[in-house]
Amino acid sequence: MPDWSKQPSVEGRLTFIGGEVDGPAEFRAAPEHPPEHLPYVDRMVSIHDASGVADQLSLDREGVILADLDDSRPDYDDPEELRRIWVPAVQAMLKRETGASHVFSWAIGRRYSTSLPQSQRRGETAAARMVHSDFAPGAVGMTVDNRPVAEVIADMVGDARPRRWRAYNVWQATSPPPHDMPLAFCDCSSARAEDFVTARGRSTYENGQAFDFEVSWVKYAQRQSWLYFRDLRPDQAIIFCGLDLEVGAMAHRVAHTAFRHPDVPADAPPRASVEIRNIVVWG
Repeated sequence: MPDWSKQPSVEGRLTFIGGEVDGPAEFRAAPEHPPEHLPYVDRMVSIHDASGVADQLSLDREGVILADLDDSRPDYDDPEELRRIWVPAVQAMLKRETGASHVFSWAIGRRYSTSLPQSQRRGETAAARMVHSDFAPGAVGMTVDNRPVAEVIADMVGDARPRRWRAYNVWQATSPPPHDMPLAFCDCSSARAEDFVTARGRSTYENGQAFDFEVSWVKYAQRQSWLYFRDLRPDQAIIFCGLDLEVGAMAHRVAHTAFRHPDVPADAPPRASVEIRNIVVWG
């Protein structure tokens, strides 16, 4: 278990939902960005570089790990190449790192530093500015594009009875380091269930399909420990837990958001990335 006080850190500005928000909330735009109709607060926090202790991290404890990914460098802006080349590589990586027997993947997304014009296409293409988790432990939060998770798992395993399942996010930088807007992650062991606020809304994909959706916004707490990975290589990916209903009220959600790295030169290449959500099943 890393001692974060001994790791190098930077100060980053993170945006949290207001502490006075209680009970279910509603998002009316991209939930990864501050809501206009609810209070939120910016905090300067110490964000520790986990690169030197990556081999000490655990999905069961911190909820986030760094893994090698062999994806043959597809054209990340080509959705078909992502589905054909990148997704199978991600699924193989998840099986290797978790020992899972089945993986279902959906919701591939591209995100860009706010200095890139691609970030202005839709709210979902800009680097996230709100501390959040992509999942919530309620009925809607346990759906995959309006399908219950149980139905998705049944399609994967047939008549077999899976031992358990988890939702994982996978995130990969597709631009070279240094990254002006890396992701910050809250060490799951430093978070509590009361830090999370469920937010429900509707998301519409580029093809026009609309889906009811739940995410978790996060309140600031001084006890929280924050980490990031500096200068990720192109053949590395971050795996972090989105939901695990077997570990108590917090459901093992890893809070995360992008932040502006204060030490990256202004002329560094802006960050671009690719991400995907996954249901991982142990048979």
